Amino acid sequence: IGLEKSDIIPDSRFTASSHYNDDCLPEYGRLNNKNHWAAASESGYQYLQIDMISVYTVCAVATQGTTSRNYNSWTTKYKLS
Repeated sequence: IGLEKSDIIPDSRFTASSHYNDDCLPEYGRLNNKNHWAAASESGYQYLQIDMISVYTVCAVATQGTTSRNYNSWTTKYKLS
């Protein structure tokens, strides 16, 4: 599908349980973005949700972590539904 750019899935389709600050908005949760999404809390109940608009067969998921702002952060659990 390709979520790296916003021409297929617009930014408005990205939502999250929270975001750390305005440099970490849900729509920044794309691959190879200069910014990134980060939750406001480190609790295990944070999520990034992407409404794919149409039904797709998902064959692979790629994610990136970050080491910015003096912390390491990456996803350890995924749910597709």
